[in-house]
Amino acid sequence: MALHEYKKCAKIVEEITEYLLGKGYKKINSSLELKDTETTITVTVETNGVPISGTLKQDLFCCRDTELEEYGWELSGDIHCVCTLDSLGLLVDKYEICEDDNQCVITFHRIKD
Repeated sequence: MALHEYKKCAKIVEEITEYLLGKGYKKINSSLELKDTETTITVTVETNGVPISGTLKQDLFCCRDTELEEYGWELSGDIHCVCTLDSLGLLVDKYEICEDDNQCVITFHRIKD
């Protein structure tokens, strides 16, 4: 895997962590699994009954743009805006959210070409 691929994975973890901290969540665990065909990032958040899935679905527009990703994603990451998930949506192919009363598990998938 090329160095810029590692940076993209780190950027995904950074973006979602910053978003969750900004929303007031205090216990966040993340894991990263690199496979030949896909990278999977799983984030587990202790919600203590404060749901996150609704606002996350509103704030995260998942539309991977490989052209922007290859030529300009680093520049877009330097621009800080109100919604910190702008870069994240461009770097993942899909995501799933599983939530119960006390915990939310968010899984991001990045398919390799």
